[in-house]
Amino acid sequence: MNSSVLGYPDCLFFNIFLRVPAEELLKKCSFIFQDFAKFCIRKPFNKNLIKGSNPSWKTEKNHKESDYDERWEFLRPDGFKYEEPPIFVDGYFHPDFDPFQITSCLATNEFWSSKDITIDLLEEGFEPQILDELQPIITISEYVSHRADCEAIHRMIAFLLDENMKKVNFFETEEVFRQWQSQKWTKVEHKFHEYGPGVRYVYVRSDGRSLLGWPGPYGVKMANISIVVSYK
Repeated sequence: MNSSVLGYPDCLFFNIFLRVPAEELLKKCSFIFQDFAKFCIRKPFNKNLIKGSNPSWKTEKNHKESDYDERWEFLRPDGFKYEEPPIFVDGYFHPDFDPFQITSCLATNEFWSSKDITIDLLEEGFEPQILDELQPIITISEYVSHRADCEAIHRMIAFLLDENMKKVNFFETEEVFRQWQSQKWTKVEHKFHEYGPGVRYVYVRSDGRSLLGWPGPYGVKMANISIVVSYK
C-alpha cells in the first residue's frame, strides 16, 4: 500500500472509495492508489468467493469439472450423492417450501461425510490493511434440508485464521432434522464482524449424515454454500 496522502491514513480513503462505483474511480481518479486500482478491477467484495455452489465434480463423474472449486477437500467423497433436482418425500412439505429455490444439492448417506474449503483472502484481492482496519463483514452461509422419512444431522464449523493458520475467531452450529418433520430449505448463516486484526484465511467445513442407518442418500442435504465479504 502507498504511504498516506495529505496526512490522512490510507484506510480512510479506502473506506470512502469503497462507496464509489469502481468504474467511476478507474475512469476519473487515475491519481488514486495503484493498489486500490487493482483492487477495483478484481472486485472481491459482495460476491461468493467459492466457485460453483455445489461441488458436483468430486462426487459425480458425469458433471463438469468447470463447476468445481479445486480448493474443496472431501472426507469420504463417496458419502455424497449429487442430486439434480433434490429428492424429497411427497406430502411432507412445509408451507414455505419452494421447489424452485434450490435446483441441485449434495445428499449424504449413513456415514459422516465432510467437505471443507480454505479461502486465502489475500489471493482473492483483499489488502491486509482493509482486513485489519476496516474488518469487513465475512458471511458464511449454506442451505440445508432432509428427506422427511429419515432423521438427519448437519454440522458446520467456520474459522477465521491468521497468516500462520492460527484461530482468530470461529463459529459452529448443529441441527437435527426429525423423521416426518416438514421438508424445507433452512439457511444456516453466520456473520463475522469486529473480529480483530490479522485475519488472512477463512476455513469452512460442513458435515452430515442420516441417523437411522439406512444405506443410501437419506442423510442431510446441503446446497449453495457461500463465503461473502462485504463492507459496512
